[in-house]
Amino acid sequence: MFNKPSGCVTARSDARYKTVMDYFADEYRDNPMLHLVGRLDLDTEGLIFITDDGLWNQSLMNPESHVSKTYELIALRG
Repeated sequence: MFNKPSGCVTARSDARYKTVMDYFADEYRDNPMLHLVGRLDLDTEGLIFITDDGLWNQSLMNPESHVSKTYELIALRG
């Protein structure tokens, strides 16, 4: 599990922004067997999973699996 901070993209690499994998040691960051499970926008923070189980990843992320997901929005006023 990883709590993705705002300003970070859910990706292995990105030319413009810090990525989820940038928070991990090189031995994990460069491991092609690790999959990011979940997709959060750049300015969104929240829980994503990182796994080496590609089948589990597909079972959660594939729209045909119909896995129910709940999102909570907290609006902050400045």
